[in-house]
Amino acid sequence: QGRLQHQLAFHGVLEPVTRARLAFQSPGVLATRPVQMGQIVRQGEMLASLDNPELGPAQRAASALLQESLTRRDQAARDLARLKSLESTGAVGEERVEQKLAELESLQAAVARAEADLTGTRQRLEDALLLAPFDGVISSLEIEPGEFVSAGQQVMAMGGLDKVEVRVRLPASLVSELEMGASLTVRVPQINHAETIGIVTELAAIGEIGTGLFPVVVELETDPETSMLRAGMQAAVLVNYADVEGLIVPLSAIVDPVGGAPKIFTASGGKARQHS
Repeated sequence: QGRLQHQLAFHGVLEPVTRARLAFQSPGVLATRPVQMGQIVRQGEMLASLDNPELGPAQRAASALLQESLTRRDQAARDLARLKSLESTGAVGEERVEQKLAELESLQAAVARAEADLTGTRQRLEDALLLAPFDGVISSLEIEPGEFVSAGQQVMAMGGLDKVEVRVRLPASLVSELEMGASLTVRVPQINHAETIGIVTELAAIGEIGTGLFPVVVELETDPETSMLRAGMQAAVLVNYADVEGLIVPLSAIVDPVGGAPKIFTASGGKARQHS
């Protein structure tokens, strides 16, 4: 007699909790890419640059147009002030002043458009630099320098270092026994089957249509300086599925344990007795 506990292992791959697929917002040719696979980078560090020959001339043209619009607006403002002074003496009529005022308002709108165009051009120039959005490690490189990059095309991917997670799929009978924040044991075979405790951070309420299984995400804290846990390692999430008391029998003592009619024999008085 005793208590029997069973665990099922559900396998997945460790992934960074914080991860990003990085891309440029504008098309062009990849000019530089100073980082390498597996390199640790800091937030704001330049990862790659784009060569778009249209951006430089576009910025200069937008800057020149803005300067021209400012000059014309300022001149119209001076003309309006002069006309208003002449209007007070009766040298010019009110209609002339109103025309100049309308012209000034139109030029002010032109200045606003030119400023917006210049801001957009500068933003596109800034977008030609790919910067690290957080501290992490480069996990993949998709484009080599000299290759053409479309807007939105993935150039590289990176992940954080402080937390990893594993996504597994559980049957409904086990998911119903879990809750957010629950602790589960996670075993990592690549580190001598080391075990650590993870926390359930995502718990699907609807199963997948194809499998009927429910995705569950378990998060693990890790220190890259002291821990050997790394994204990309295989991991097994251990979930208890039976905890009962009763007569415990070795599995090797059962005949046909996975068939339709398993039996066990006990020895008594030198004779074997069959139990169904």
